[in-house]
Amino acid sequence: MPTDIQWLLHHSGLKNLTLMTCPDCVDTPIGSVNIMDNPEVIQWMKPNELVLTTGYVFADNQSLQADTLRDLKAVNCAALCIKTKRFLEVVPENMLRLSEELGLPIIELPLNYSFSDVSKLVNDQLYQEQFQDIFKEQVFYNCLFSACFEKKHTREILDIFSDYLGKSVFLMNEQYQCEWFSLLEQDFSLFEQSETLEISCDALPSRPGTASDLESYPTFPFKLNDIVRSAVVLPFPDNRYSLCILADENDPLPMDTLRHALKIITFSSVSLPKSSGDFHRYYDPFFQFLLNGSNDNELEDTLLCNHYGFSYTKPRICLLLSPRSAGAGSISQKTVVSVTSALKSAACKSDSYFIAWNQNCICIYLFGAKETLGTFALQTADALLKETAGLFYIGISRTGQKLQEIPASYREASFMLLLSAKLPNTTVLYFGDYLIFWLLYQLPKEEQQRIYEDTVKPIADYDQAANSQLMLTLQTYFECNYNSTLTANKLYIHRNTFLKRMAKIKELICVSLEDAHNLASIYSGLCIYIMNQ
Repeated sequence: MPTDIQWLLHHSGLKNLTLMTCPDCVDTPIGSVNIMDNPEVIQWMKPNELVLTTGYVFADNQSLQADTLRDLKAVNCAALCIKTKRFLEVVPENMLRLSEELGLPIIELPLNYSFSDVSKLVNDQLYQEQFQDIFKEQVFYNCLFSACFEKKHTREILDIFSDYLGKSVFLMNEQYQCEWFSLLEQDFSLFEQSETLEISCDALPSRPGTASDLESYPTFPFKLNDIVRSAVVLPFPDNRYSLCILADENDPLPMDTLRHALKIITFSSVSLPKSSGDFHRYYDPFFQFLLNGSNDNELEDTLLCNHYGFSYTKPRICLLLSPRSAGAGSISQKTVVSVTSALKSAACKSDSYFIAWNQNCICIYLFGAKETLGTFALQTADALLKETAGLFYIGISRTGQKLQEIPASYREASFMLLLSAKLPNTTVLYFGDYLIFWLLYQLPKEEQQRIYEDTVKPIADYDQAANSQLMLTLQTYFECNYNSTLTANKLYIHRNTFLKRMAKIKELICVSLEDAHNLASIYSGLCIYIMNQ
């Protein structure tokens, strides 16, 4: 679900947050988190930021309270989250009234939460949302490539666009005559009075610029069987056709992705790309191969690897890099240069690695002796993080050598990236260290649910009912190798408090945590719980 105020209040896991004002603004998106410890910070804040404060800066100054709210509204912050019972016993009435007038929500944060608790939850959710968008985009590209290279009917290609966007789309020629279309179910009413679809674009101005010279596209009136709708019009790179999308002016559309997709269709007459100036397009067929797996045509796979200079006969391991920040934007040429420089600083010779990238991730394959590749990959990951100032999450696959294992290693590294969003304080995840997660992930959902119910579900249910932290305690206990003192220190609780929690855990699951077999079973259930959070 989207990262907005509604999510923060009811789905983030934070308890007892209170929306004090503006109940109609619960769908306001949250794009980042910031902390306000003095009024001057506001000038650096960004739209849709969730602003956290103790109220110390304006606690005894009503004029400053009003100025702060107006300034936050001026930069379109998502909401002001005030921790009470410290410098402010309650949120002042004058702030609540002005908040309603301005349409800037105020949220009361309980004293027991630290700002880092809120920041981490929001940032993890934003990263997961971004990763899901990336996955959806890659599936879209994959389907589009397959349809184009297999010379599928125009209707099937438009269906792919319609499914991805969740909107009806039309293919228009140079005269704005409809060549084909793909309608959503809710738009089938256009056929109720007629078996044909009459489309008129007379209201459109002269043909808009090419797909490369426009940052955004205005909406135009679009007449369908005497029903006037709004449409966004995107010309193909060669200007022979346009893609019309039924959309309102405020509908967010992934313009960069759509431009890229139109290029794919335009240039799909050749199965393998020639080198071009398009920084992000060159490796698309290679990523299609990684995402879709082998097509059982070994000759075609080897031709693709040879085209890109991929040493497919050598033992290899995959490192997949994804930006940690949701607002980091697409992979730039400067970022790739930094990564390449880090590879060289890690003593990687030019023939010992292969690097490919698209807008969302960087894929690196390291080559070498199978016995030492795992260690080499971890050393390289450390060098990459140091060179890029911790810019990435890094997922590392297991080693492989067969041609058909190339896509499999990419999927393993992708799974490690997905897992990094579930595990706090993890930046590099190596497949060999998290094999149990992969094995459990392969099980049918029904079997996963049975394992979860037979092991840790009573603990999770108790947490939800009692607002306790037993699952976190159990997870930390495993991470600290069953060391009670270390676990208590990591949780910032007294050792006696930890022991009481462990006693409650044993009572709930009725097993001994001193038995190795029991520990393995409980850890399996814990892993499933972590994956499904």
